[in-house]
Amino acid sequence: EKQARLREELLTVNGQPTYKDIHERLPYLDATLKEILRLYPALPYMERVATKDDSLPLYQAVPLSDGRMAHELHVKAGQTVVIPIISIQRQDSVWSNPDDFQPERWLEPLPPRERLPSGWSNLLAFSDGPRSCIGARLAIFNAKLILSSLVSNFLIEKAGGNLSLKIASSLQPWVRTSEEDPGTNELPVLLKAL
Repeated sequence: EKQARLREELLTVNGQPTYKDIHERLPYLDATLKEILRLYPALPYMERVATKDDSLPLYQAVPLSDGRMAHELHVKAGQTVVIPIISIQRQDSVWSNPDDFQPERWLEPLPPRERLPSGWSNLLAFSDGPRSCIGARLAIFNAKLILSSLVSNFLIEKAGGNLSLKIASSLQPWVRTSEEDPGTNELPVLLKAL
């Protein structure tokens, strides 16, 4: 089990993990966080407004309604471009079993670089380029500390219900206990002290 593997790795650190431990000596912790952020980015999409007319090249040509093939997208100044982070990070043309939680994928060779985003660890969880998240390094460090503390001290189990993702300004877990249940915004997990 993935949780047991992570707990086992964390036990190799004597006492509280140091900054160096968190960033250099715990590869499965790193892989687990990357996989969490690949599947569940805090922002499921982002928007950008074009400041000038431009063309965005497409990796693969896309058929248009008139039968022609588009090899690029033309964007006009002032036009809003929506970047679907959650869809990009779950493309089945890039990732095998894209909806499955598999931290091990980060410990193996990744898909070809030209098929991946150029953001932190080939993800868009913190955006990319000049407008990427200024607090990304702090967020990554804090997330690893919290995750390592939770896994070291608790057994995390599913509590039941059907989890779905609600896309709003942030990605929200939504739990339904039946088809008739409208659902509630909660995370269906139980923490059992070790």
